[in-house]
Amino acid sequence: MHTRKMVTMIVAVVLMFSVGIADDFKAEQPILITAAGQSADVLMVKVLAKKSGLDYIVEKLAKPSDLENAKSLIIVSGGSTKGLGAAKIDKNDELERIEGLIAAANKKEIPIITMHVGGKARRGKLSDEFNLIAAEAGSYLVVVEGGNGDGFFSEIAEKNEVPIIIIKKIIHVQSVLTDIFGE
Repeated sequence: MHTRKMVTMIVAVVLMFSVGIADDFKAEQPILITAAGQSADVLMVKVLAKKSGLDYIVEKLAKPSDLENAKSLIIVSGGSTKGLGAAKIDKNDELERIEGLIAAANKKEIPIITMHVGGKARRGKLSDEFNLIAAEAGSYLVVVEGGNGDGFFSEIAEKNEVPIIIIKKIIHVQSVLTDIFGE
Protein backbone atom coordinates (compact mmCIF):
# COMPACT_ATOMS: atom_id res chain seq x y z
CA MET A 1 0.00 0.00 0.00
CA HIS A 2 2.81 2.38 0.87
CA THR A 3 4.41 1.70 -2.52
CA ARG A 4 1.15 2.44 -4.36
CA LYS A 5 0.83 5.77 -2.56
CA MET A 6 4.40 6.68 -3.48
CA VAL A 7 3.82 5.74 -7.13
CA THR A 8 0.66 7.87 -7.18
CA MET A 9 2.57 10.86 -5.82
CA ILE A 10 5.34 10.41 -8.38
CA VAL A 11 2.77 10.13 -11.16
CA ALA A 12 1.14 13.37 -9.94
CA VAL A 13 4.46 15.22 -10.04
CA VAL A 14 5.28 13.81 -13.47
CA LEU A 15 1.81 14.82 -14.69
CA MET A 16 2.37 18.41 -13.66
CA PHE A 17 5.28 18.51 -16.07
CA SER A 18 4.12 16.16 -18.83
CA VAL A 19 0.53 17.40 -19.05
CA GLY A 20 1.42 21.04 -18.63
CA ILE A 21 3.32 22.94 -16.01
CA ALA A 22 0.70 24.01 -13.52
CA ASP A 23 2.20 27.50 -13.12
CA ASP A 24 1.55 28.24 -16.80
CA PHE A 25 -2.22 28.13 -16.41
CA LYS A 26 -3.78 31.60 -16.15
CA ALA A 27 -7.39 32.72 -15.94
CA GLU A 28 -9.25 36.00 -15.66
CA GLN A 29 -11.51 37.63 -13.12
CA PRO A 30 -14.35 38.01 -12.17
CA ILE A 31 -14.80 34.45 -10.96
CA LEU A 32 -17.96 32.48 -10.23
CA ILE A 33 -17.35 29.95 -7.45
CA THR A 34 -19.83 27.13 -6.92
CA ALA A 35 -20.12 23.73 -5.28
CA ALA A 36 -20.59 20.38 -6.97
CA GLY A 37 -22.16 18.24 -4.28
CA GLN A 38 -22.93 21.03 -1.81
CA SER A 39 -20.08 20.36 0.63
CA ALA A 40 -18.94 23.14 2.95
CA ASP A 41 -15.56 23.07 1.16
CA VAL A 42 -16.83 25.85 -1.13
CA LEU A 43 -16.84 28.19 1.89
CA MET A 44 -13.16 27.47 2.57
CA VAL A 45 -12.32 28.33 -1.05
CA LYS A 46 -14.38 31.52 -0.65
CA VAL A 47 -12.30 32.57 2.38
CA LEU A 48 -9.04 31.92 0.50
CA ALA A 49 -10.29 33.81 -2.58
CA LYS A 50 -11.11 36.76 -0.30
CA LYS A 51 -7.64 36.61 1.30
CA SER A 52 -6.16 36.60 -2.21
CA GLY A 53 -8.03 39.82 -3.03
CA LEU A 54 -9.88 38.28 -5.98
CA ASP A 55 -12.99 39.56 -7.73
CA TYR A 56 -15.48 36.72 -7.23
CA ILE A 57 -19.00 35.76 -6.29
CA VAL A 58 -20.07 32.54 -4.62
CA GLU A 59 -23.32 30.90 -5.66
CA LYS A 60 -23.71 27.45 -4.11
CA LEU A 61 -26.54 26.67 -6.53
CA ALA A 62 -25.18 28.59 -9.52
CA LYS A 63 -27.13 28.42 -12.77
CA PRO A 64 -25.96 29.17 -16.32
CA SER A 65 -27.32 32.73 -16.02
CA ASP A 66 -24.88 33.33 -13.13
CA LEU A 67 -22.04 33.07 -15.67
CA GLU A 68 -23.17 36.26 -17.40
CA ASN A 69 -20.38 38.44 -15.98
CA ALA A 70 -17.89 35.68 -15.12
CA LYS A 71 -14.63 35.13 -16.95
CA SER A 72 -13.72 32.00 -14.95
CA LEU A 73 -15.58 29.27 -13.09
CA ILE A 74 -14.31 27.46 -10.00
CA ILE A 75 -16.17 24.26 -9.16
CA VAL A 76 -15.44 22.94 -5.68
CA SER A 77 -16.24 19.23 -5.81
CA GLY A 78 -17.27 16.86 -3.04
CA GLY A 79 -20.64 15.55 -1.99
CA SER A 80 -22.36 16.15 1.31
CA THR A 81 -25.68 14.58 2.24
CA LYS A 82 -26.13 17.30 4.86
CA GLY A 83 -25.31 20.05 2.33
CA LEU A 84 -27.66 18.63 -0.29
CA GLY A 85 -30.41 18.47 2.34
CA ALA A 86 -29.79 22.04 3.50
CA ALA A 87 -29.94 23.21 -0.13
CA LYS A 88 -33.17 21.23 -0.59
CA ILE A 89 -31.76 19.50 -3.66
CA ASP A 90 -31.26 15.80 -4.34
CA LYS A 91 -28.21 14.16 -5.89
CA ASN A 92 -29.72 13.87 -9.37
CA ASP A 93 -30.87 17.49 -9.43
CA GLU A 94 -27.42 18.59 -8.31
CA LEU A 95 -25.73 16.52 -11.03
CA GLU A 96 -28.11 18.00 -13.62
CA ARG A 97 -27.41 21.53 -12.33
CA ILE A 98 -23.65 21.02 -12.60
CA GLU A 99 -23.94 19.51 -16.10
CA GLY A 100 -25.95 22.53 -17.24
CA LEU A 101 -23.46 24.95 -15.71
CA ILE A 102 -20.52 23.15 -17.32
CA ALA A 103 -22.25 23.16 -20.72
CA ALA A 104 -22.92 26.89 -20.43
CA ALA A 105 -19.31 27.61 -19.39
CA ASN A 106 -18.01 25.58 -22.32
CA LYS A 107 -20.34 27.38 -24.73
CA LYS A 108 -19.06 30.74 -23.47
CA GLU A 109 -15.45 29.42 -23.50
CA ILE A 110 -15.07 30.13 -19.78
CA PRO A 111 -12.24 28.11 -18.23
CA ILE A 112 -13.24 25.74 -15.44
CA ILE A 113 -10.93 25.29 -12.45
CA THR A 114 -11.93 22.20 -10.51
CA MET A 115 -10.91 22.16 -6.85
CA HIS A 116 -11.09 19.12 -4.64
CA VAL A 117 -10.02 20.38 -1.24
CA GLY A 118 -11.90 18.07 1.13
CA GLY A 119 -9.32 15.29 0.92
CA LYS A 120 -10.22 11.71 1.70
CA ALA A 121 -13.39 12.80 3.53
CA ARG A 122 -14.86 14.01 0.21
CA ARG A 123 -14.27 10.76 -1.63
CA GLY A 124 -16.57 7.75 -1.84
CA LYS A 125 -19.75 6.79 -3.65
CA LEU A 126 -21.69 10.05 -3.26
CA SER A 127 -18.73 12.43 -3.59
CA ASP A 128 -17.11 10.67 -6.51
CA GLU A 129 -20.15 11.21 -8.73
CA PHE A 130 -19.61 14.95 -8.26
CA ASN A 131 -15.82 14.66 -8.35
CA LEU A 132 -15.94 12.83 -11.68
CA ILE A 133 -18.20 15.28 -13.47
CA ALA A 134 -16.27 18.30 -12.14
CA ALA A 135 -12.82 16.84 -12.84
CA GLU A 136 -13.79 15.71 -16.34
CA ALA A 137 -14.86 19.29 -17.11
CA GLY A 138 -11.81 20.97 -15.58
CA SER A 139 -9.32 22.98 -17.60
CA TYR A 140 -7.12 22.87 -14.50
CA LEU A 141 -7.34 20.64 -11.42
CA VAL A 142 -6.32 21.60 -7.89
CA VAL A 143 -6.43 18.66 -5.51
CA VAL A 144 -5.49 18.22 -1.86
CA GLU A 145 -3.11 15.28 -1.70
CA GLY A 146 -5.34 13.20 0.61
CA GLY A 147 -8.10 13.19 -2.00
CA ASN A 148 -5.89 11.67 -4.69
CA GLY A 149 -4.40 8.72 -2.80
CA ASP A 150 -5.74 6.32 -5.42
CA GLY A 151 -4.79 8.50 -8.39
CA PHE A 152 -8.44 9.32 -9.21
CA PHE A 153 -7.78 12.95 -10.18
CA SER A 154 -4.32 12.42 -11.72
CA GLU A 155 -5.72 9.75 -14.02
CA ILE A 156 -8.44 12.13 -15.22
CA ALA A 157 -5.88 14.90 -15.75
CA GLU A 158 -3.64 12.58 -17.74
CA LYS A 159 -6.53 11.26 -19.86
CA ASN A 160 -7.83 14.76 -20.61
CA GLU A 161 -4.37 16.30 -20.94
CA VAL A 162 -5.05 19.08 -18.45
CA PRO A 163 -2.72 20.40 -15.77
CA ILE A 164 -3.12 19.25 -12.19
CA ILE A 165 -1.52 20.55 -9.06
CA ILE A 166 -1.47 18.45 -5.92
CA ILE A 167 -1.28 20.50 -2.74
CA LYS A 168 -0.54 19.32 0.79
CA LYS A 169 -3.12 21.42 2.65
CA ILE A 170 -6.13 23.53 1.79
CA ILE A 171 -4.32 26.70 2.87
CA HIS A 172 -2.09 26.25 -0.21
CA VAL A 173 -5.13 27.05 -2.37
CA GLN A 174 -4.46 30.72 -1.65
CA SER A 175 -1.09 30.70 -3.42
CA VAL A 176 -2.56 28.66 -6.29
CA LEU A 177 -5.33 31.24 -6.71
CA THR A 178 -2.76 34.04 -6.71
CA ASP A 179 -0.74 32.21 -9.37
CA ILE A 180 -3.77 31.57 -11.57
CA PHE A 181 -5.41 34.99 -11.27
CA GLY A 182 -2.38 37.21 -10.58
CA GLU A 183 -0.91 39.66 -13.03
